[in-house]
Amino acid sequence: MKSMTGYGKSSIIIQEMDLDIELKSVNSRFFDLKLYLPRELNFMEITTRNTLRETIKRGFIDVRVNLRDRRIPQIEMDENKLKTYWDLFQKVKVMLKTEQEISIDKVLDEPGVLIINTESLDNQEFKTGYIKCLNEAIQKQEEMALSEGRGMCAVLSDSLEKIQVSSKNVNLAFEAYKSTLYEKYKTRIQELLKEHLTEENEKRLLMETAIYIDKADIHEELMRLEDHIKRFQAILNSNNSEETGKTLNFIIQEMHREGNTLGSKYSTPDSFQDVLIIKEEIEKIREMVQNVE
Repeated sequence: MKSMTGYGKSSIIIQEMDLDIELKSVNSRFFDLKLYLPRELNFMEITTRNTLRETIKRGFIDVRVNLRDRRIPQIEMDENKLKTYWDLFQKVKVMLKTEQEISIDKVLDEPGVLIINTESLDNQEFKTGYIKCLNEAIQKQEEMALSEGRGMCAVLSDSLEKIQVSSKNVNLAFEAYKSTLYEKYKTRIQELLKEHLTEENEKRLLMETAIYIDKADIHEELMRLEDHIKRFQAILNSNNSEETGKTLNFIIQEMHREGNTLGSKYSTPDSFQDVLIIKEEIEKIREMVQNVE
């Protein structure tokens, strides 16, 4: 089992450049990627997205790529533009009749005056190093997600065991409850009708009472709940992580339905605590499953 929550970071030096890739993921229903790339690395965006999708199936993923270029750039100066800007500033100075001096830095900052030439990063050596760094970050994220998944698996198994124990308690208590309920209704019918109760009427009323009590039987709910628990546990024990979260989410919805039906059909002071445990543990599982990839 793999959690959707994870973190991974990797750093590498490529061609006198420091590359850092940081990856954080949290739960989400779909694959939702927020990718922050330096402008000079835009050519790696599609490759980055495809590489992430190969490992991470669901979740909100935040990926930040930082690049520090330590290469010495080649700087050229456009003399014509430099002179044009300088002449323009001098003209403005005369027009405004100001003694304020024009800063050389200001002229050099004008667009196109200085041309910085750096070698393109779109080469095989850089791409290979980038993919290596990205895969290392993904691997660390996956290790953390798998570690958290193992912890979740233990908690889920514990909750399933509690549900099974409480289900058995409810089943045992219900057998005695049916007999008690039948005798209670029988006594109440006799008290209400008294002399109006004939032998024929009593037989029909007691038959209807038995049918009514039988409709309140909870054995089907308990059997279906047990089947869902077995399917859930089988997935937890399986090494196949494909679509695990979606499958478990579907099963827990069915368990939630059976738990609600069970609570509405049968609730006595003796069974209340066990029914409550069943519903509470199902809700706990439902919340945890939302973070399973």
